Amino acid sequence: MKQRAAFTLIELLIVVAIIAILAAIAVPNFLEAQVRSKVSRTRADMRTVATGLEAYRTDSNAYPPDYTDSRPPRNNPRGITFLGRLSYLTTPIAYLATLPTDQFALPVAEGAAGPLYASPYRANGLSTGEIQRPVVFDYAKFDRTIPPFDDASTWDRITMSSSSVEWALSSPGPSFEVLKFLGNAGLTVYDPSNGTVSAGNVVRTNIGAEDRPLVP
Repeated sequence: MKQRAAFTLIELLIVVAIIAILAAIAVPNFLEAQVRSKVSRTRADMRTVATGLEAYRTDSNAYPPDYTDSRPPRNNPRGITFLGRLSYLTTPIAYLATLPTDQFALPVAEGAAGPLYASPYRANGLSTGEIQRPVVFDYAKFDRTIPPFDDASTWDRITMSSSSVEWALSSPGPSFEVLKFLGNAGLTVYDPSNGTVSAGNVVRTNIGAEDRPLVP
Protein backbone atom coordinates (compact mmCIF):
# COMPACT_ATOMS: atom_id res chain seq x y z
CA MET A 1 0.00 0.00 0.00
CA LYS A 2 1.18 3.49 -0.88
CA GLN A 3 1.51 5.94 2.00
CA ARG A 4 -0.66 9.07 1.51
CA ALA A 5 1.12 12.44 1.62
CA ALA A 6 -0.09 14.67 4.48
CA PHE A 7 0.98 17.63 6.58
CA THR A 8 2.77 16.87 9.77
CA LEU A 9 1.62 18.39 13.04
CA ILE A 10 4.60 20.77 13.03
CA GLU A 11 3.77 21.99 9.54
CA LEU A 12 0.16 22.62 10.51
CA LEU A 13 1.24 24.58 13.58
CA ILE A 14 3.56 26.69 11.45
CA VAL A 15 0.75 27.50 9.01
CA VAL A 16 -1.60 28.44 11.87
CA ALA A 17 1.08 30.66 13.40
CA ILE A 18 1.68 32.45 10.07
CA ILE A 19 -2.06 33.03 9.63
CA ALA A 20 -2.31 34.40 13.17
CA ILE A 21 0.59 36.80 12.56
CA LEU A 22 -0.93 38.05 9.30
CA ALA A 23 -4.30 38.53 11.02
CA ALA A 24 -2.66 40.47 13.86
CA ILE A 25 -1.14 42.80 11.28
CA ALA A 26 -4.17 43.09 8.99
CA VAL A 27 -7.02 43.59 11.49
CA PRO A 28 -5.68 46.79 13.14
CA ASN A 29 -4.89 48.24 9.71
CA PHE A 30 -8.39 47.41 8.51
CA LEU A 31 -9.98 49.00 11.58
CA GLU A 32 -7.82 52.11 11.19
CA ALA A 33 -8.78 52.41 7.53
CA GLN A 34 -12.42 52.07 8.56
CA VAL A 35 -12.08 54.95 11.05
CA ARG A 36 -10.32 57.14 8.49
CA SER A 37 -13.14 56.44 6.05
CA LYS A 38 -15.75 57.47 8.63
CA VAL A 39 -13.88 60.68 9.41
CA SER A 40 -13.72 61.53 5.69
CA ARG A 41 -17.42 60.77 5.31
CA THR A 42 -18.22 62.93 8.34
CA ARG A 43 -16.29 65.87 6.93
CA ALA A 44 -18.00 65.48 3.55
CA ASP A 45 -21.44 65.37 5.20
CA MET A 46 -20.59 68.47 7.24
CA ARG A 47 -19.69 70.24 4.02
CA THR A 48 -23.12 69.32 2.64
CA VAL A 49 -24.86 70.69 5.74
CA ALA A 50 -22.71 73.83 5.52
CA THR A 51 -24.05 74.45 2.01
CA GLY A 52 -27.60 74.19 3.37
CA LEU A 53 -26.85 76.58 6.23
CA GLU A 54 -25.49 79.22 3.88
CA ALA A 55 -28.46 78.81 1.53
CA TYR A 56 -30.82 79.25 4.50
CA ARG A 57 -28.98 82.41 5.54
CA THR A 58 -29.22 83.84 2.03
CA ASP A 59 -33.01 83.56 2.16
CA SER A 60 -33.57 84.39 5.84
CA ASN A 61 -30.71 86.78 6.55
CA ALA A 62 -29.96 84.68 9.63
CA TYR A 63 -28.81 81.17 10.46
CA PRO A 64 -31.24 78.57 11.90
CA PRO A 65 -32.03 78.85 15.63
CA ASP A 66 -29.93 76.87 18.09
CA TYR A 67 -30.03 75.94 21.77
CA THR A 68 -29.91 79.54 23.01
CA ASP A 69 -33.03 80.26 20.97
CA SER A 70 -34.93 77.52 22.79
CA ARG A 71 -34.61 79.19 26.19
CA PRO A 72 -36.89 81.90 27.60
CA PRO A 73 -37.94 84.39 26.49
CA ARG A 74 -37.67 82.84 23.00
CA ASN A 75 -39.06 79.40 23.88
CA ASN A 76 -38.35 77.58 20.61
CA PRO A 77 -38.76 73.85 21.35
CA ARG A 78 -37.10 72.80 18.09
CA GLY A 79 -33.80 74.16 19.35
CA ILE A 80 -33.58 71.70 22.24
CA THR A 81 -32.53 68.75 20.06
CA PHE A 82 -29.89 68.55 17.34
CA LEU A 83 -32.38 67.30 14.75
CA GLY A 84 -34.77 70.12 15.64
CA ARG A 85 -32.11 72.74 14.97
CA LEU A 86 -31.12 71.34 11.58
CA SER A 87 -34.68 70.51 10.52
CA TYR A 88 -34.94 74.11 9.29
CA LEU A 89 -32.80 73.01 6.35
CA THR A 90 -35.38 70.47 5.15
CA THR A 91 -38.71 72.03 6.10
CA PRO A 92 -40.71 74.01 5.12
CA ILE A 93 -38.14 74.80 2.39
CA ALA A 94 -35.85 71.96 1.33
CA TYR A 95 -32.40 73.50 1.25
CA LEU A 96 -31.26 69.89 1.65
CA ALA A 97 -33.23 66.88 0.45
CA THR A 98 -32.23 64.90 3.53
CA LEU A 99 -30.00 65.40 6.55
CA PRO A 100 -27.01 63.04 6.78
CA THR A 101 -26.59 60.68 9.70
CA ASP A 102 -23.60 61.26 11.94
CA GLN A 103 -22.09 57.77 12.16
CA PHE A 104 -20.00 58.66 15.21
CA ALA A 105 -23.08 59.93 17.04
CA LEU A 106 -25.10 56.73 16.71
CA PRO A 107 -23.59 54.95 19.76
CA VAL A 108 -23.95 58.18 21.75
CA ALA A 109 -27.60 58.59 20.81
CA GLU A 110 -28.26 54.96 21.65
CA GLY A 111 -26.85 55.46 25.12
CA ALA A 112 -23.39 53.91 24.89
CA ALA A 113 -21.89 57.05 26.44
CA GLY A 114 -24.54 57.36 29.12
CA PRO A 115 -27.89 59.19 29.34
CA LEU A 116 -26.26 62.59 29.94
CA TYR A 117 -24.83 62.51 26.43
CA ALA A 118 -27.92 61.00 24.83
CA SER A 119 -30.40 63.79 25.58
CA PRO A 120 -29.97 66.14 22.56
CA TYR A 121 -30.50 63.20 20.21
CA ARG A 122 -33.83 62.27 21.78
CA ALA A 123 -37.35 63.69 21.75
CA ASN A 124 -37.79 66.81 23.90
CA GLY A 125 -34.11 66.62 24.87
CA LEU A 126 -34.83 63.91 27.45
CA SER A 127 -32.57 60.92 28.00
CA THR A 128 -35.70 58.78 28.22
CA GLY A 129 -37.18 60.15 24.98
CA GLU A 130 -37.30 58.29 21.69
CA ILE A 131 -34.22 58.66 19.50
CA GLN A 132 -34.84 61.21 16.76
CA ARG A 133 -33.64 59.98 13.39
CA PRO A 134 -31.64 60.76 11.43
CA VAL A 135 -29.08 61.24 14.20
CA VAL A 136 -27.44 64.47 13.09
CA PHE A 137 -24.58 66.80 14.02
CA ASP A 138 -24.53 69.20 16.94
CA TYR A 139 -25.13 72.70 15.56
CA ALA A 140 -24.73 76.09 17.20
CA LYS A 141 -24.42 79.66 15.96
CA PHE A 142 -22.36 82.41 17.51
CA ASP A 143 -24.79 85.17 18.58
CA ARG A 144 -22.22 86.90 20.81
CA THR A 145 -25.06 87.88 23.15
CA ILE A 146 -26.06 85.00 25.43
CA PRO A 147 -23.52 83.72 27.98
CA PRO A 148 -22.04 81.23 28.52
CA PHE A 149 -22.71 79.54 25.17
CA ASP A 150 -21.96 82.62 23.09
CA ASP A 151 -18.95 83.93 24.97
CA ALA A 152 -15.88 84.37 22.79
CA SER A 153 -13.94 82.19 25.24
CA THR A 154 -16.28 79.30 24.42
CA TRP A 155 -15.64 79.60 20.71
CA ASP A 156 -11.91 80.03 21.22
CA ARG A 157 -11.88 76.31 22.08
CA ILE A 158 -13.15 75.57 18.58
CA THR A 159 -11.35 78.08 16.40
CA MET A 160 -8.47 80.51 16.21
CA SER A 161 -10.82 82.94 14.45
CA SER A 162 -13.71 83.35 16.88
CA SER A 163 -14.24 86.93 15.70
CA SER A 164 -15.09 85.61 12.23
CA VAL A 165 -16.98 82.42 13.08
CA GLU A 166 -20.77 82.44 12.66
CA TRP A 167 -21.62 78.79 13.34
CA ALA A 168 -20.14 75.37 14.00
CA LEU A 169 -21.06 71.73 13.47
CA SER A 170 -19.72 69.01 15.71
CA SER A 171 -19.52 65.21 15.74
CA PRO A 172 -18.39 63.07 18.71
CA GLY A 173 -15.58 61.70 16.55
CA PRO A 174 -13.97 58.24 16.73
CA SER A 175 -13.69 58.36 20.54
CA PHE A 176 -16.25 59.98 22.84
CA GLU A 177 -13.98 59.54 25.82
CA VAL A 178 -14.12 63.28 26.55
CA LEU A 179 -17.19 64.13 24.48
CA LYS A 180 -18.41 67.69 24.91
CA PHE A 181 -21.19 69.45 23.05
CA LEU A 182 -20.73 72.85 21.44
CA GLY A 183 -20.71 75.50 24.15
CA ASN A 184 -19.53 73.14 26.90
CA ALA A 185 -16.28 73.70 28.76
CA GLY A 186 -13.51 71.28 27.89
CA LEU A 187 -14.43 70.75 24.24
CA THR A 188 -11.41 69.70 22.18
CA VAL A 189 -11.08 69.24 18.44
CA TYR A 190 -10.20 65.87 16.92
CA ASP A 191 -6.69 65.74 15.51
CA PRO A 192 -5.73 62.56 13.57
CA SER A 193 -2.05 63.27 14.23
CA ASN A 194 -2.76 62.23 17.84
CA GLY A 195 -3.87 58.83 16.56
CA THR A 196 -6.67 57.71 14.26
CA VAL A 197 -8.84 56.87 17.25
CA SER A 198 -8.17 59.76 19.60
CA ALA A 199 -10.30 61.99 21.80
CA GLY A 200 -11.91 65.13 20.44
CA ASN A 201 -14.87 66.23 18.34
CA VAL A 202 -14.80 66.49 14.56
CA VAL A 203 -15.69 70.15 14.03
CA ARG A 204 -16.50 72.39 11.08
CA THR A 205 -17.18 76.12 11.15
CA ASN A 206 -18.32 78.48 8.41
CA ILE A 207 -14.61 79.18 7.89
CA GLY A 208 -13.90 75.56 7.04
CA ALA A 209 -12.97 72.13 8.34
CA GLU A 210 -9.27 72.82 8.70
CA ASP A 211 -9.65 75.84 10.96
CA ARG A 212 -7.54 74.69 13.90
CA PRO A 213 -8.22 75.69 17.50
CA LEU A 214 -5.95 77.13 20.11
CA VAL A 215 -4.88 74.77 22.88
CA PRO A 216 -7.63 75.06 25.57
